Amino acid sequence: MHRLSRLLPIRRAVRPVPFAYLYGARNDTEARHNNLKGRIKYMPGDILGQEFRLLGAALVMNAATWQTALHAHGEHNVIDDTV
Repeated sequence: MHRLSRLLPIRRAVRPVPFAYLYGARNDTEARHNNLKGRIKYMPGDILGQEFRLLGAALVMNAATWQTALHAHGEHNVIDDTV
């Protein structure tokens, strides 16, 4: 088995053309993010309220998407069982 693996060619990973550009941009954004994090000395007081509103918006969006999918397939409404 060891002998067979020597005969197989070794493939190098093919990188897309903009890899160096995107990787360099990633490093720049991480440095900028760390710089901004270092400047923040406080946390906003309404974190729980923001999380609650975000959760509510996600639930409403999920329900609307689900209802749209059901309507597209001709199935009944999940709330009041109408078409």
